[in-house]
Amino acid sequence: MDKSGLVTFSSGPGTPVRILRKELQKIGAGKKKTEEIRDKYLRAPMLGLDMDRVADALQEIKPESSWFQTRPESDRYKTNFSIESIATGIDVDFKDATAKTQGAFDYTMGFLTQRVHKEWEPTYTLPRPLNVFSVEEGAAITTRARAGVYADMSEDWTVGLEVDAYGLGGDAGVGDIWGVTPPYFSNPFVGHSNDVSLNTLWARYQPLDTTISVGAFTPLHVGDYVLKGEPNPTFYGPDYLPFYGVNIVRRFYNPFFIPSTLYEVYFAELPENSDSTSWLGGFYLGREYEDMKYGFNFMSPFNRGASTSEIDSPLQGTVDGNPVRWESPYNKVGKQDEFVLGADYSYNFLPTYKAWAAYAHSIYQPTGSDGVDVHGNLFNTGISGTIGRVSFNVEGFWVEPKYDPFVIKTERPGDVQSPGLFYELPYFTTYADSWQLHDAKKYPQNREGVRLHLDYPFPGILSFTRLFADLDYLRQIESSKADNVQEPGFIEPFFGIRTQEGTGKKGSISHGGIGVASDLPYNHKISLGYSLYQYSRKTDDANNMDFDVNAVSLTYGYPILYRLRSKMYFNVGNTFLAVDGKFFSESHNADFFQTAPFMGIDYKYLRSPDTIMSIFINSRYLVQNDRAETLLLGDYDAFFTSFGLKIEF
Repeated sequence: MDKSGLVTFSSGPGTPVRILRKELQKIGAGKKKTEEIRDKYLRAPMLGLDMDRVADALQEIKPESSWFQTRPESDRYKTNFSIESIATGIDVDFKDATAKTQGAFDYTMGFLTQRVHKEWEPTYTLPRPLNVFSVEEGAAITTRARAGVYADMSEDWTVGLEVDAYGLGGDAGVGDIWGVTPPYFSNPFVGHSNDVSLNTLWARYQPLDTTISVGAFTPLHVGDYVLKGEPNPTFYGPDYLPFYGVNIVRRFYNPFFIPSTLYEVYFAELPENSDSTSWLGGFYLGREYEDMKYGFNFMSPFNRGASTSEIDSPLQGTVDGNPVRWESPYNKVGKQDEFVLGADYSYNFLPTYKAWAAYAHSIYQPTGSDGVDVHGNLFNTGISGTIGRVSFNVEGFWVEPKYDPFVIKTERPGDVQSPGLFYELPYFTTYADSWQLHDAKKYPQNREGVRLHLDYPFPGILSFTRLFADLDYLRQIESSKADNVQEPGFIEPFFGIRTQEGTGKKGSISHGGIGVASDLPYNHKISLGYSLYQYSRKTDDANNMDFDVNAVSLTYGYPILYRLRSKMYFNVGNTFLAVDGKFFSESHNADFFQTAPFMGIDYKYLRSPDTIMSIFINSRYLVQNDRAETLLLGDYDAFFTSFGLKIEF
């Protein structure tokens, strides 16, 4: 920041900073309007500046009012409003009887190098918790509106109230998956269908930075190795659904004799597909320094109700068409009780390095105090940093099969089909039709392994291009023998059994991926990624698993409009994946591919300080071709068209 208060975000190659600084000074002095900055600065090749951050700075220099902008009704309170709506139409053409029986699923979403799912923004991330989405024929339009009011009751207290409204028209099987993520009390995947509901009521005490909320909340400090939440089954929306209950978050800044401390206390109802009622309570207590952080977690879920004994234990395989579950009487669980204790520590050393470790222990009772106590452990450690221009993240983990086995059945509406054979490509880290309290994608049960991520930003003229690579190796801790998988609390999400005795051989999942993402000259964007997953448990019987998944994804974005406040992109791309090998078979029975070319337009408008409008329209063509001699999944194709609108002010 210079003497005039102007901030330089970068000094890379491209437009000289001194030239842009002059333009900023003119704007600050009122000699030129923001809109009058010529395209040569916005579209200059290899600009060397983060234009989104520059746009924010320009709006702070000279804020401009608009009729569409939020204005406080008084000095003490203000309101906000948001509405988002998505209309989707799907046409499915099944080519054979096998496809009709197995159903249609989109397996390509977990392999996109550029995904539009999280708050309508493209991201380059690892696959989301749920990657396989059911494809139902029909059309639906979904709309969610939220109104909020925030009031300063005094110098110390601020309170807020948010109310949601939701509506679905058309085919529920389409709207539930490919529409707007419903509010908690309107979401069929948590067992509700209300049209209007309370989202949250909260109060904030400023002197102690304390927030108390009643309603929907996402844990702020709680470690994900203990608690994460229900994965979102809806494609457009956040990765995880919020909890609903009471949440208290506090952060102290050395008041009196109390050291710098932060903690969180929570109590919530757990959504599940049963007649029982499940609850969750816990807390986090920790300390945070400039270069160090440590904390302690406690969590306790439990369920009660007249029909708790009717909850099926997790499916561990099938033998002669019969399901394999925990041994009787624990094949039906309830009243379940669980206690989880955990601790984590991280330390920042040198300029860019960070090391961490986490440990947790769970005690699980599948049928309450009259049954057995099941113990399990989790351990995770890793280090991240930068060597030269290469950023790296490497971690190892150990999660025993009986860690956090609390059974929560996913509520699945009748219009949405149940998961198929490949229900969770690419990782298979959670049991089907259920969800788990901790982050099972990151910490899968009955797995030991290592992960490595590398990220390399090119220098010089290619400074807006980065190369990234991933390596993962996961292996079973305990093999899937018949006596193992039937022990109460034992979780094996993928390598189940198909024979009476099971197998003593351990299964493994290996993954290698590489990709490149680049902001080309004149604001063009392109990304290319390749992934290879190998699943192996070689036996000479029906337990045999030996197949590969190859995936390639390419996306390209053309800037139709690129301004400080408004951006419009034309996006086109394709994702291709092929599955080949032996899936619970001695013979070659898995040989199919999917391809999903797409095109669409995304538009985003920003008006300071708090008006945002987003519009998208896209079309996808999904084709599945099963080339096995005896069809495993069958052939079908599907055509998607979606239109979305979101406004916040």
